[in-house]
Amino acid sequence: MVGIRQVVIRALTVGLVSLLGSIALSVTAAPLKLVVPFTAGGPVDVTARALSEALTPTLGRVLVENRPGAGGAIGVEAALRRPANGETLILGAVGTLAIGPHLHPTRWDTEKDLTPVAGLVTVPNVLLVTPEWLKQHAITNFDGWLDYVKAHSQTLNGASGGVGSGGHLALLALNRAENLAITHVAYKGAAQARLSVLAGHTDFIFDNWASARALVASGDLVPLAVTGKARLAALPNLPTLTEKGLPIEVTTWWGVFVKAGTPEGLVQKSQADIKAAMASDTFKARTQSLGEGVGFKDASWLENTLYADRRRYGVMLKGTP
Repeated sequence: MVGIRQVVIRALTVGLVSLLGSIALSVTAAPLKLVVPFTAGGPVDVTARALSEALTPTLGRVLVENRPGAGGAIGVEAALRRPANGETLILGAVGTLAIGPHLHPTRWDTEKDLTPVAGLVTVPNVLLVTPEWLKQHAITNFDGWLDYVKAHSQTLNGASGGVGSGGHLALLALNRAENLAITHVAYKGAAQARLSVLAGHTDFIFDNWASARALVASGDLVPLAVTGKARLAALPNLPTLTEKGLPIEVTTWWGVFVKAGTPEGLVQKSQADIKAAMASDTFKARTQSLGEGVGFKDASWLENTLYADRRRYGVMLKGTP
């Protein structure tokens, strides 16, 4: 017959083992990390922080790491040094993954080293000028703007957030489509480029709608055309460049990737977790400032879009995919 003393000892032993196991789990379980290869405060970072907050109730603490530099290449490289265990998510954008590798050598390959998980945001670029610029040149719409640009392209400067950015490619495509000579002025980020237009240092900018909508709402910038396939719901009277006979389509997107080699089960779980998080009121409230274009896209969509854009922009920049 087991004595009371032995029963107590066994109970204490079981409890101690359980407690130590819980402590070990809390110590060894690393928080999920979401690497953002851009500075804090921009639309990609806003999306990442909204996703982090929405994922936390399900997955525990999700850390956002900003690792900017080299158009996002530095952050991607840093994330790819980590194990392919699903604990590091990479927030990649079109400029970093589909455009940048055509302009600057990277130590990683977009198609071989990254596995798409989910698309988060897809927005077109918008052609923007200041109301003062329009008044100075007596222009009221895109047609008037294009006529002026054709006659004075050698004296005009177009700003962008950097070489290889969506704004740069839209300007490049415009120059080629109309045989123009507009000077491209690349800044270290879209925020600086917008400031240059507002200050009158440059004449216009193609900027993604998520970044530009606040300045349009305030009246500081005036939109003249959109680079997407369709008109913006928020600006239904704004024509697309395609409608105006210009074969220019430049769309900005960003989504979540993991390191290639991550087990498929973890990839699928991450996709399901992200889909659920994006449907939450928390995520919707935090990304409301980005406007339309925020919406879950599955891994197949992200993979097809990435590879198609990489080839399309390769032809535009180098003449080959």
